[in-house]
Amino acid sequence: MSTPLSYDPVEYDFAVSLNALAERAHANSRAKGFWSCIDDLKTHPRFAEIEVMWKLSRIALIHSEASEALEGIRKDLKDDHLPERSMEVAELADIIVRCLDYAGAYNLPLGEVIVEKMRYNSGRPFMHGDKKA
Repeated sequence: MSTPLSYDPVEYDFAVSLNALAERAHANSRAKGFWSCIDDLKTHPRFAEIEVMWKLSRIALIHSEASEALEGIRKDLKDDHLPERSMEVAELADIIVRCLDYAGAYNLPLGEVIVEKMRYNSGRPFMHGDKKA
């Protein structure tokens, strides 16, 4: 892990487990060919620019999962692939899987940063001050 966490075992176990899941999600995504396009371009002279566009497309896919969750709620739909689950929860899971894949691809310490963000948010004022919603 890149940043030290407190000795809170729940936080530590969460961060370690989430980072391990990120590695697993990315390995699966890579094995299924979803990263071969960008891998094939690593020797391109403008790879840095191409990679930025690639990253933006990955974030757009995360956004599309959120839109699918909205549709599932609006229409009270079941998931196509997990029919015992609501589309709402399945698409939220897809958001997390895509985030894990991205974090695994770029070695981002997602587990630690989630813990850090939760700690930060716990110290913020009610409704974050003057916000109405």
